[in-house]
Amino acid sequence: MNIAEDLLGKEVIDDSGILMGVVKDVTWDFGNNRVESLVVEKGGRGFLSIFGSGEKTLVSYENIHSIGDKVLVNINFSRPEEKQEEEKDELGLNRFGLKL
Repeated sequence: MNIAEDLLGKEVIDDSGILMGVVKDVTWDFGNNRVESLVVEKGGRGFLSIFGSGEKTLVSYENIHSIGDKVLVNINFSRPEEKQEEEKDELGLNRFGLKL
């Protein structure tokens, strides 16, 4: 079983349930022998997806919630990162070093 090859082409769903794209590449941490991050290209499956939008996002291992038929991540791509950090701070989580 090749983990990287098994991940390629899987759809990535954010924490709001929105399809964000598909896994186009995997970066590997050879020191720890684990997936370091996923390269997600916007768009879905289907005939036109072979062209891709070209817009890619890197999803770190820490943000992966689960991997099955689809990859579920603990981030929301539909909101800017700054806005997510502000919301966490409003909950007082940043001060304790906690993550949502």
